[in-house]
Amino acid sequence: MNQELATAETARLKQCEKAIEKGLGTFVEVGQALLDIRDGKLYRASHKTFEAYCKERWDISRPRAYQLIEGAKTVQTIADVAGADLSTTVDKITERQSRELASDPIGAAQQIKARVEKGEEPAKATAEVIAERRADRQLRGKKPDPEVEALHAEARDSLPEAVKDQIATRDAAVAARKAAPTADEDLQDEIDELKNALGSKDSRIAELEAKLADLEPMRLEYKRGGFAEVIKGLAEQIRVLKTRVETESQEKVKNLRAMDFWKKEAIKLGYSRDEVIDLGAING
Repeated sequence: MNQELATAETARLKQCEKAIEKGLGTFVEVGQALLDIRDGKLYRASHKTFEAYCKERWDISRPRAYQLIEGAKTVQTIADVAGADLSTTVDKITERQSRELASDPIGAAQQIKARVEKGEEPAKATAEVIAERRADRQLRGKKPDPEVEALHAEARDSLPEAVKDQIATRDAAVAARKAAPTADEDLQDEIDELKNALGSKDSRIAELEAKLADLEPMRLEYKRGGFAEVIKGLAEQIRVLKTRVETESQEKVKNLRAMDFWKKEAIKLGYSRDEVIDLGAING
């Protein structure tokens, strides 16, 4: 059951939704707005859950909503630690860069601040810290949690072969790249990842639609009379298959008997299996 919002909550919700409408402009503003809506349960007047609100109001999936929230929290943490002097530079951190700094935003902010205090340009300091952390992560070759890795492997195994080929091609290209990616390459990687993700989703949707089509008769039966009607429908399918098998078996037996009869008749007339039989002579 939906709940009414207080006047202040309604005003805050409108403010948050205005930020989301503008942006999906900057991911920080959108993520912060979603965070406020989630934590304040400002969605409760129209939706039962935050996930339902994101999907129906903004067509944003739950993982994407939380990704935006985490990105905003990372940038906000860096801004708080770095201080007001670096706020303009911090605001220019991209969403992808925020994901690279998410594991230790406080440490990243301290590194940026220390570089700036030594005279380095804020934008350059931020870019250098991100590049160093990316290189360090690649050098360490940190592996994901075994359970998470197993889930990823299972998910990949279930993908269509065409999607698997795309993923293999992408992984090979990434592995072959020795130098740190440039900003343009970063953008291209993200585009490729999104294309692959969309391709996987399209394939999965097609599979699910095919399964739903197969289950449609069963759904209609359930709608008519519940599980009893479904079982009745399955029983009818079994009966039809059984009848078909019996009919085909009887036809085969009939043909075998006919062949045996005509073979005996041919032998009576003196024909061998190597001779061409004149059926007109047998009938006569």
